[in-house]
Amino acid sequence: MPTLFINTSQLPADILTFNGNKFYDFVKNICGAELLEVQQIANAQSLLLTDDVFGIMDVDCPDLIDLKKKISFTLADGSFLLKAGIRANIKYLKELFLKKNEEIMKETKLKPKQQTTITTAASNSLHHHHHRL
Repeated sequence: MPTLFINTSQLPADILTFNGNKFYDFVKNICGAELLEVQQIANAQSLLLTDDVFGIMDVDCPDLIDLKKKISFTLADGSFLLKAGIRANIKYLKELFLKKNEEIMKETKLKPKQQTTITTAASNSLHHHHHRL
């Protein structure tokens, strides 16, 4: 599969804190939120931790018929084939959230490191100064 350019600049800075309706409203812009809503996947973390968002499509449940008809093709034998765009958009959404999460982790890691360096430098100079006496 080709490597996609994932541009997180369009994401709200606090997207990973979105929950419930706020999360679904955002998701609707990218891929439609019904598949996530019906499974109570209500935030980015929940989506990233869900191994198979589409597993529910294999469940024979009358409650899911309307959703399946909306996001799938009904085949002659009565089974459903998920529309490719739905699968791709959810995959893209997961990639977006993963990249955003990585960016935040990098930023968070940089901040404490700078402070520790300063603290270490300060304690080293005190340490050396102490030896000279």
